[in-house]
Amino acid sequence: MRSLSFMLLAISVSCVADVRQSVIFEDQFNTLPDGPIASNICLKPYYFLPEAIGNAGDWMVATSMRNEGFNYAWRVNSDENGKYLSQTFKNLNSHYEPLSLITHPLIIAGNRYWEDYSVEFSFSPGSAIDKCGLVFRYQDERNFYFFGMEGNTIMLKQVHNTYAPKRPLERILDFTPFIWQPGEIYKGNVSLRRDKIYALLNDSISLHARDTTFKRGRVGLLSDMPADFYSLETRILNSEHKKFSRLVNQIDKMTENYISSNPQMVIWKKLDIHRLGGDINIRFGDLNGDGIKDVIIVQSRKNPGSNENEIVCITAINFDGEILWQYGKPVEKYDQISAPLPVHIHDLDGDGEKEVIFINGGRLYVRSGQTGQLKRSTGFSPGFSPEAMIFADLMGVGRDNCIVIGDRNSFIMALNDKFKVLWQTKTESGSHPVNVDLDGDQKDEILFGYNILDPEGNIIRDAGGSIGDDCNGVAITGRMDQDKGDRR
Repeated sequence: MRSLSFMLLAISVSCVADVRQSVIFEDQFNTLPDGPIASNICLKPYYFLPEAIGNAGDWMVATSMRNEGFNYAWRVNSDENGKYLSQTFKNLNSHYEPLSLITHPLIIAGNRYWEDYSVEFSFSPGSAIDKCGLVFRYQDERNFYFFGMEGNTIMLKQVHNTYAPKRPLERILDFTPFIWQPGEIYKGNVSLRRDKIYALLNDSISLHARDTTFKRGRVGLLSDMPADFYSLETRILNSEHKKFSRLVNQIDKMTENYISSNPQMVIWKKLDIHRLGGDINIRFGDLNGDGIKDVIIVQSRKNPGSNENEIVCITAINFDGEILWQYGKPVEKYDQISAPLPVHIHDLDGDGEKEVIFINGGRLYVRSGQTGQLKRSTGFSPGFSPEAMIFADLMGVGRDNCIVIGDRNSFIMALNDKFKVLWQTKTESGSHPVNVDLDGDQKDEILFGYNILDPEGNIIRDAGGSIGDDCNGVAITGRMDQDKGDRR
């Protein structure tokens, strides 16, 4: 039998309504299959893969990191006493800093509209360091409340989305020193009522706070150390349950009305492109000037002995399935590439006709969109491995007549439409550049990794010096000022 020391918990809640409670969620993990709950959230934007989901029953893995151990951190185990959920990864490791400061092994369950509820859980931390406990009123992996062990303390804290890159923003709501034993089983309880938070652990160890940052949210389990979790039960007042049910019904009806007010998707065309390729590297554009979009399908494979992707074949088709032209020849066996290749449909020279522009084997090609005939090509210096390509207006001419190319890690260069090199720059980290006119001078700045480059290629801002991690993509947020043409 597992040894479980606990106290009888009694929380006095002032309430004029019915104080009877209903169990809205409970799990002792008995229905889950033994084995790891694999998750690789990095794959989700590109493909639907079962191993990338990170689901097990009612639970979902909420975090992922570029480490196989992290992505297999959660697993279901069993012994003579039954099943339990284990976290197996040691996240407190200088090798994973600073990401480990804000990215924790975390698995969640429940409903985001849960508001006032109580949670009882049992768990056994494996070592007396770092965090292990319950997450509640969970918004996302950066915003939640936490109750549990942290070092030699019992901690109640609010975790908020960080403002400084890769640095946690955590506000301690209450804490008390506590010397606890690794391997011992503990029982925790958290009760929420409006802005009041009550938390208890075993032998009359109680914490409490008042906070209104998060008013509702899911529950979850978090541990930066190996730990076992044996059970979790969530209860809600009957009166709150009725309110919750009404809210969910209202949201469901609003969602149904919103969906029904929009046109329903129907299959317009269905083409068999299996022999031609078909990972994420498909492009759409008017290749022959008839005003109708055509399709570019790229077939690729990994270049043996390097990290470079090699284009085997590019096929241009219309939506009737007719092949317009091909570069290379399709093969039966090809690799599924999970990265967007530098292949685009674009009118580079401004003559009103689209070209297919791509990089392959260390060379940049421009081919006629209508016929596939080669119009121009150029080679790159040995050792330069282009990863991404965009088009930008660096000269203020009113069209994107410049080519901006980045490698996988840090190098970026710009060429004009005659392939003359305008500038080249090495940064600390970056790939997949983005162009935007930030200052309204009708010339594009380039966002690359943590850097902002001016149209001449000078680094005018670098936010990545203290981050210590790669940056493979940039998102632009804010509004576009229509008068000035810049983004604020």
